[in-house]
Amino acid sequence: MTDDQQITHGVDLETLETFANHAAEHPEEVQLGLGASATYEGTCIYSLAKVDSYELGGETVARETREYTIPYGASKEVLDASG
Repeated sequence: MTDDQQITHGVDLETLETFANHAAEHPEEVQLGLGASATYEGTCIYSLAKVDSYELGGETVARETREYTIPYGASKEVLDASG
């Protein structure tokens, strides 16, 4: 690490600038897409969401270790108000 390295909020600004320049020149290589789905569970404003594969630079990456299931739902008060 050099004395002139600038790190702000944990981000190395020189590395970020290098990435930004690369992204500006090659946007197709840095596009990120997330695979997600949700299963309706029979209750208003509630579903089981799943985030799984992603695509980066045109390549799909699917790993079981990167699958996340998230119970998505409104707070009790919103559910009560919605009937």
